[in-house]
Amino acid sequence: MIQLIKKVKHLLSLHQYANKKFYAQLIRPNDICFDIGANKGVKSKLFLSLGAKIIAFEPQSACHMYLDNIKHHNFQYHKYAVGSTNESKELKLGSHIEVATCMPPSNYTVVFS
Repeated sequence: MIQLIKKVKHLLSLHQYANKKFYAQLIRPNDICFDIGANKGVKSKLFLSLGAKIIAFEPQSACHMYLDNIKHHNFQYHKYAVGSTNESKELKLGSHIEVATCMPPSNYTVVFS
């Protein structure tokens, strides 16, 4: 069991390294990054590690405790969603903390192809 835990930790660190290497090609120190749907702040923390300034948005109250724990002078977050218009919508939550959506009004038809 201990070997399995070590292997999982190793794979996670490789994934984090690959993410950081990818985003380092795009983000420079003092760049402003918007984390829309920040969830637990994983990407925000990654962007902070690259020297970016983060403005994050997350409407799910279950995620706010994670974002409240990001204590960094280049991090700020807002407890609401982002959309193309200033309006209120119902937030539908999934069974996992990282799954949520603002459903369209009832007079819309959503078509998947």
